[in-house]
Amino acid sequence: MTTHHLRAVTAAAALACAAVSLTAQGAGASTPSNGCPTSYELMQVSVLAEQGYQVPGKVDDPGSGIRSFGQLGNDDGWVCALPLGNRTTPWGGQLYNFVDNSLQT
Repeated sequence: MTTHHLRAVTAAAALACAAVSLTAQGAGASTPSNGCPTSYELMQVSVLAEQGYQVPGKVDDPGSGIRSFGQLGNDDGWVCALPLGNRTTPWGGQLYNFVDNSLQT
């Protein structure tokens, strides 16, 4: 995989996170106790990084500028992940939409 391709995939995933964050702001669903929206799974950033995912670390990092539901990442090492059907990453892993687990409980 080329560096250019990896950057493009990372950028696309970050944009998808931002888009979902913006659309989900208007949703009136109750907030679950793990800080994740309904249907999202709480996942550890370090485990995802070991699997090759770069976006979760950026979503969790308040210095990245990525916002989830209007808030910067909380740098606690956890993110919320929503599997995107049967779509996969270039290396064959599950494709997810990532947001920070910063919903108020």
